[in-house]
Amino acid sequence: MPSIYNIPTWINSTAYRKNEAVIYNNKFYYSLINGNLNIAPATNSINWAGVVSYNGSDKPNFIWSPSYNATINQEPKVKTIKFGDGYEQRIPDGINNNLVRADLSFDKRDAYEAAAIIHFLTLRKAAESFVFSLPEPYTSARLMVCRSWSNNYAFYNNYNIKAMFEEVAN
Repeated sequence: MPSIYNIPTWINSTAYRKNEAVIYNNKFYYSLINGNLNIAPATNSINWAGVVSYNGSDKPNFIWSPSYNATINQEPKVKTIKFGDGYEQRIPDGINNNLVRADLSFDKRDAYEAAAIIHFLTLRKAAESFVFSLPEPYTSARLMVCRSWSNNYAFYNNYNIKAMFEEVAN
């Protein structure tokens, strides 16, 4: 049974299950396939994920795709000046004035995928940003934080996770 607390160190020629977490070079990686993985985890690997090169440095990478019921909210910050004759002037408030918030669901996930998602979010502790590609039509990689998430154990090997991702500037 997978655990979000007892993560093993990667060992060559060991059979790993898809989404199983390992530690390698003080970073956490998640297996992308089932089977013996003879290639050590690395940034931008084809067999391992969890770390990606972003703007010249290694950043945690959230790799799991949300279910189709994702809600993306945008609320641009605008400064408004109203004049007595009904005229109104609006200007963007700050450089990063249109950051997105995503309400995401990860439904019907098996125990290994659910443990991997929860492990990833727990490690960040709502403080460390990570890279995530929003669903269409956005699809660009952005820096996010997850301030809250919940896990529902529906029945054997079936978990539903809800998470709120917020885009951050750094």
